[in-house]
Order: sequence, then structure tokens, then C-alpha cells
Amino acid sequence: MVAADNSAVPKSPVSRRGFLAALAIVPLLAACRSQFPEAPKVASAPVGSPATPTPAEPRKVRIGRPELDLFAFWSTRFSNLNNRLSPERNVKLTTLGIDVGSSMTTVELPGAYARAIGNLPEAEVPDLIMSGPEEISVLRALAKAGVLHDLGPILKNERWFKESDFHGNALRTGSAQGKQVALPLALGAEVILFNQASFTEANVELPRAAWDWTAFTSAAKSLTRAAGGDRPARWGFNIGRFSPTLATMAWQHGAELISEDGRQVRLDEPGTLRAVELLLDLINTHKIAPPPPDQATPPFSTVQRIGRQEFAMGSMVAGGAVWWRNNTNLLIAEMPTAEKKVVFGNASLLIGIPTRAPDLAHSLNALRAMFDASADSMFLPPRKGATDIRKTDTLMAESDASAFAATLSMARFLPGDAPLHVYPLIEQEFLFPVLRGQRRPAEAARAAQGAIDELLKRSD
Repeated sequence: MVAADNSAVPKSPVSRRGFLAALAIVPLLAACRSQFPEAPKVASAPVGSPATPTPAEPRKVRIGRPELDLFAFWSTRFSNLNNRLSPERNVKLTTLGIDVGSSMTTVELPGAYARAIGNLPEAEVPDLIMSGPEEISVLRALAKAGVLHDLGPILKNERWFKESDFHGNALRTGSAQGKQVALPLALGAEVILFNQASFTEANVELPRAAWDWTAFTSAAKSLTRAAGGDRPARWGFNIGRFSPTLATMAWQHGAELISEDGRQVRLDEPGTLRAVELLLDLINTHKIAPPPPDQATPPFSTVQRIGRQEFAMGSMVAGGAVWWRNNTNLLIAEMPTAEKKVVFGNASLLIGIPTRAPDLAHSLNALRAMFDASADSMFLPPRKGATDIRKTDTLMAESDASAFAATLSMARFLPGDAPLHVYPLIEQEFLFPVLRGQRRPAEAARAAQGAIDELLKRSD
């Protein structure tokens, strides 16, 4: 993730830390349709053949990814997943780096990735293509370029695949341009990250399940303290970049924020304005959080500050391995809720099949193998009741797992081509000016709407 600045579209170079720091929203802008290669013809699913036929001997599965340092760690992740694959599927995962250029910005990456896939020689076309939250708008670019199969018609014949198995509407994360071009293999959702040492020192009960913003505020008040003697100051809650996400707050108060077709973002809905007023109250009335700083703070820095007890709590979109457990005092809890019990959810890994895949049946068999194995791996399960999260490779503590399972049941997911690239502009022109006391919510919404509409129009 790159910080919002005075420009409408982020220009920062791609970096692993920048992307992974904020899984909730990623400001990638898909290139214009005219920049993409013509869509190849989509091969039809085999007719009358057995569902997901298994090869007679082990076959390698090449998973395409951008050839950038940012994505190199996926090679290890997929290699580890091999240990969980069913022997019945008879496949072994490998990765194939796809050259997208050496100097790549977040704006350029989606189009470059799509063009590179479309221009690959036949012998180099991979069996599967990965996409994920770090480059979520890439899915939109790949769909517009026509380089991924529409899996909808293909999966209808697959007995292992049932739409109802997915948590909530998580399957939407793999939809773009009206097609199901990828499947989510791992899920994340917004949770509260807290330092249990802060709670112990303040003699405050640890976060409980199904709490609301009133209970949350009461706890945060007790956790907030002024500096005194050798004791440093501590805020009860951090409000900043994606903490909490505007989507979670607006949805909880009955607003849509982003239209179903992804073509509109509305900031003036009553629910969105009430959500921002709630955050204002946490800052000005209850005084449990400072206003966001003028210089955007990277989310990883916020995690570190919670670890140092500068804040007792913050929020983040968690999923996969418990990387925050570098500090043994850090745990996760459910997000507080308001009128509606809903939180922002995302897919931390999406897999699609190239339209030019050399063997559709082989790709489909590999996709099934990965899908079945994800329930027991570091990739959190996309299917309801697929596994006990405490038994996965995520290394979640029992309280973490319980909180995450409850959070997944409340998670709402956006489609893969949602206009998430406008979020830095929403922060810059709407959310932060309000939280810093520079504008009132309704006034800020009116002032920012024009810039949001213009950016959406340019990127359509």
C-alpha cells in the first residue's frame, strides 16, 4: 500500500512492505482497455469427460506470478502447500515468473501483467495464474484483457465445487467484468489487534465476543492514560490508515459506499456520515484516540506502536499466518459492531486459469487440489466448516482462531473489479480532513465527491 499524497492516483514503486501492510485496500489502477491485447478465444470445458480427471503420474503445475521481488515469497508458500496436496490429485506446484518490467509502479502493474500474460509464447503459458489483495485490481485488468477463463460454466460440471460452501459472498472476490475469473483460496477479514499487556496493566477485561462500540469505547477509555513519571502515554485506540476501514464503518451503519456494479462510490449516504461522526466522537468526545497525523503512518508502523503500547488497540485485515505474533502480547479480537453485524473481508490469494492454458483438464485438477488443501494449510479456508482454524499452519492461538471464525461469519466481500484504487483519494479528500477537524462530514463529502467521480470516470 502506498500512502495518499496530493495526487489523485498513487505513483509509488511497488514494494512488498507497501502492499502487504494494508490488505484491506490497494490503490492499483487498471490500465485502459485499449492498452490490453485482444482477448483470446476461451476454450470450452471438455464435454462428456470425467470431472477433474487425475493424471496417471505426477505432473508439475506452473503458477504464473509477476517477476518482481514483491511476489517471490509465493514460491515458498506454494512449495509448502505441496505437503498438503492429496496424493490422489498427482500434481506438484511450482511458480513461473512472468516478466512485467524491472521498474514497475502500482499504476502500471495491472496492465503490464495482463499484457505479459497475453504475449507469452505458447510453450511458456502457465497452468494457473495468481492474483491477490496485494494486486487486487490486477484481476480487473486480467478480466478486461481476456487472459483468464470464465470459470462459471466450467465449474458447473465439477462435483467438488459448490457456491454455497463459501463464507458469505467470498466467491465475489474472484469475479470481474461480470465473470468468475478466479477462485479465492484464502480469506481475510477486519479484526481488532490488541496488546494484552495493556489490558493487564490497566486491569481491563480482555475483548469479549460480539461486543458493540459502546463496550469497546468503555474499554478504550480505561486503557487510555496520560504520561506521568516514567510511564509513557497510551491511547486506547488507533485511528489512521485503514484502522478502521471506512467500508466496515459505513456498512455497519447501513450505507453501501460502493455500488454493486463498482461504478459508483457515494460519500454522502447517511450511514457513512454517521460512521464518521462515531469516529469523531472517539477522538473529540471520548478522547481515546488522536486525530490521524498529517503524514500518513504505514500500517506496519501502527502494529509496532501497539506492540510498544503507544496504542492499546487498532484494527487490521488479518488472514494467513500470524505474522503479528513477533510480539507475544499481540492478539486479535472481533471488530465491534453497530446496527449491522458486518466487517470488511478480502481474499488473500486468488487463482485463475489462463485462456491459453496448455491443458484445461490439468489446470482444473490442480485448482481442485489447491482448493481442497487450503483448509489445512497456511491459507485460511474459503469454505464454511472446512477445518478447525486452530489446526492449520497459521499458528493462531485459540482466542485468535475463535475471533477469526466469528469474524469470517460477518465478513462482506467486494468483487475483484471493485474501484479500490480510489481509496487513497477518499482518505485524502474526505475522511482525514473530517477527523482532523478541518471540515464537517457532509461538507467534506460534497467537496470530495467530484474528484472521486472524475477518477472513476478516467479509470473505467
